Amino acid sequence: MPNIRLDEDESRNLHHIAETFESVRNEIATAWNKAMIWIDDEVVFARLNTLLTVTKENCDRVIEAALRAEKKAADTFKSIHTNTNGLS
Repeated sequence: MPNIRLDEDESRNLHHIAETFESVRNEIATAWNKAMIWIDDEVVFARLNTLLTVTKENCDRVIEAALRAEKKAADTFKSIHTNTNGLS
């Protein structure tokens, strides 16, 4: 059976990806909150708002996927480890 456990680099990289996208998401929200009061054109405002909303949602998906991948690998490793200990 393949080794499902993440090594230290893989685990650190997943955390780094999640943290980076959390930072990006926060920076987008901050920039948009500061800029939105200066946009007079309703069409431009609506388009930018839509683009930034979609970007934020996709950042959330990347964060969730990175955390889910790490948890799944850890759970699979624990399950395999528990099953092999039960056989001995």
